[in-house]
Amino acid sequence: MHRSDKFDIVMELNSINHLFNAPEMNPFSNNELEVMGESILTRLLRQLESQSLNRKMRLTLLLPAEQIKPDLEQEILKAMNQYCRLNIKNNECKLQLLRQFCWRSLLNGLTFLTVCLLLSNLFNAQFLSFIPEFIRSVFREGFTIIGWVGLWHPVEMVLYDWIPIVRTNAIYKFITTIPIYVFPKI
Repeated sequence: MHRSDKFDIVMELNSINHLFNAPEMNPFSNNELEVMGESILTRLLRQLESQSLNRKMRLTLLLPAEQIKPDLEQEILKAMNQYCRLNIKNNECKLQLLRQFCWRSLLNGLTFLTVCLLLSNLFNAQFLSFIPEFIRSVFREGFTIIGWVGLWHPVEMVLYDWIPIVRTNAIYKFITTIPIYVFPKI
């Protein structure tokens, strides 16, 4: 199966404001954006999440003829670039905070695991031989499991939570390279 290197998105708008601002949801409309109640950029981000960013793409916007002015494409490009740049900057701040939180959480998780493993080993000690073996075994295994489960989320954060933010930034960077064409609606 050969996949095309080109990806075209054509979106019909009733107002240029719907590029960034979602129109009011209207399930009775014939306009896809109004039915879903979402902006062009929201729709575009969702569509690009499942696409390879190595493909060439272009965005064609269909607007009412009276809203089209000679330099509209340049204005749209400028506004989209500014929007994407600021979102990338915001996401980089989120990544920085996530990294700080991840390492703190990982340290807390390792401390918790250490305490749980110490408690687990405590129930292996001879001086607790007055407690039946079954009960000692339950506590020994229970503390081991609880310790590892307590470490699960911090490790998950370090390994995976940054990936969607980085992917979203890659999409924003990709959007800034997309040529945009504006044509009147027929």
